[in-house]
Amino acid sequence: MGGMSGMGGMTGMGGMGMQGLNFGFQNAMAGRLGIPGMQTQQAGSSVILVSNLDEQVTPEALFTLFGVYGDVHRVKILFNKKDNALIQMAEAHQAQLAIAHLDKVKVWGKQIRVTQSKHSLVQMPKDGQPDAGLTKDFTNSQLHRFKRPGSKNCQNIFPPSAVLHLSNIPPSVTEEELQESFSAHGEVKAFKFFQLCTIIR
Repeated sequence: MGGMSGMGGMTGMGGMGMQGLNFGFQNAMAGRLGIPGMQTQQAGSSVILVSNLDEQVTPEALFTLFGVYGDVHRVKILFNKKDNALIQMAEAHQAQLAIAHLDKVKVWGKQIRVTQSKHSLVQMPKDGQPDAGLTKDFTNSQLHRFKRPGSKNCQNIFPPSAVLHLSNIPPSVTEEELQESFSAHGEVKAFKFFQLCTIIR
């Protein structure tokens, strides 16, 4: 949870209609089921352009955020325009899911824009180039969530929400301890223990 604390909260879907969500869902299903006719509805690139970012954002933070919707292979923050970044997903339908769920969402205090990129891949810089630290390759990351076909993570893709689901909480941990921990990163408006899980908002 600590890696997400700098995001400042994700609020609002920016007027994104159900059509965008349905499009992303259809493409996700098409990719999983291997339906060629459906896949042709999406733009073929797995690279997306993110703009209006906080200029202090890091490739690692973008990897974490966009990794909720697919396996991020490369992240490139533009050297001359650091509020823009290119993100290469493992598959084109994952790029469409990220666009459908994250476009016009407020993250790090700003409403970001997420669109299809004209690029087909993100190039790694040569050694010594000034933008070398702004481009990262995550292809072999152990943190990818969608490596296994049929993973439950593929079925648990939702728009950003202010509600967190907590699990595997030790029996000795109290509600007060959890609220105190999360209050360090933002206001806790509601909290409820369930028999098998916990939801915090």
